[in-house]
Amino acid sequence: MKKQLGLITADAPHTAGYAREVLSHAGLFASPVSRGDLATVKEQYSIVLISGELDLSDEEREALANFVAQGGALIAVGGLSGLDALFGVDKAPVPLAVRAGLGGHPALGEGYIDIRRRQHPVTRELESSLHTFGGVAVRATQGKPLARMRDALHRKTDNDAIVENRLGQGLALLIAPDLFTSIVH
Repeated sequence: MKKQLGLITADAPHTAGYAREVLSHAGLFASPVSRGDLATVKEQYSIVLISGELDLSDEEREALANFVAQGGALIAVGGLSGLDALFGVDKAPVPLAVRAGLGGHPALGEGYIDIRRRQHPVTRELESSLHTFGGVAVRATQGKPLARMRDALHRKTDNDAIVENRLGQGLALLIAPDLFTSIVH
């Protein structure tokens, strides 16, 4: 029998324990998934949640793509882990000021999730904008945006907050803001 929810967390010390605690308070009990078990994740879990940004190998990314194609649900919170295409998004362009100082791609700062599709099962019960801190700045390409980001002053941005992408028999859902870090704040 498959376990319902597997959890893969980044190496940030507060993330792993806090993610499990938050999920358990919501009545969701997640089993930790080691990176070495990704090749067999499709036999063990119906849903896999990735918390944070992981440095996945090509084989690990392929295992997760196969998991989704064969009917699994993959949810990422606060990071892409190199799975941009699987989630149907591109990283937001890096502003020149950021490129000159930091390199990489822009992260989300403080902001608010603005629900756009209120009838969708993922967003139906969300009644107010959620205050968030951190995450990854993205724009939907193939995926369907369910929510957008607003900045700290509630101004509209070009960044998507929640993106759904259906592939094969499965689903990849990206929650771009880092919800677990946001709860810690």
